[in-house]
Order: sequence, then C-alpha cells, then structure tokens
Amino acid sequence: MSTSSSSVERALQAGPSGTWWRDAALVQKIGLTTEQQKKIEDAFQQSRLKLIDLTATLEKEQVTMEPLLAADRPDEAKILVQIDRIAQARAELEIECPDVARISQRVKPGPVGQTEG
Repeated sequence: MSTSSSSVERALQAGPSGTWWRDAALVQKIGLTTEQQKKIEDAFQQSRLKLIDLTATLEKEQVTMEPLLAADRPDEAKILVQIDRIAQARAELEIECPDVARISQRVKPGPVGQTEG
C-alpha cells in the first residue's frame, strides 16, 4: 500500500465525531430527522468517492514521473510537464479535500505511516 493511500484510509476511517450524524444520542439531542441524516450520509458518500478519484489521479501522476526520473538521460521537458501535472492533481485534491491534503503533506516517503513531527 502506498503512503498516500494509507493517509486517505486514515482520513476516511472517521470515528463517531467524524460521522456524527450516525451517533444516535447526538441525533436525538439535536433533533436530526431521518431525511436529514440521509442527505448528510449521501453527501458524505459522494465526498468519499471524489476523494478516492482525486487521490488515484495524484498517485497515477506520481507513478508516471518515476520512469522519467530513472531514465539514463532524463528528458527535462517531459519532467517539467509531469511536475505540472502532479502539482495540478495535488491542487485539485487540496481544493476538494483540504483536511486529507494536509494529512498527506505530513507523510514522509518511507515506511507506511511514517509522519513528520
């Protein structure tokens, strides 16, 4: 599993505070209707799907960069284009999912789950 995938999984494993509309006591306390819960759940699922797509796009762009950098004679023009594509994919992720983007920026290359202080 890649480092950014583990970041996404941790972000998506929202506990009760992350999925507060599923907490029966809180739902009762604030008077949330079943219809409101469903709307929130639907929006949450759509966000998760968007997050998965954006993260996959970023990972694909990063993987595309690897052989460009490993080439015996790296093509600077191709590398610069790929850097732009990676930056664009990261920007889209940050716009749509700012919390996940912040988490993924703290993850260092290396063993899964290794983070900066």
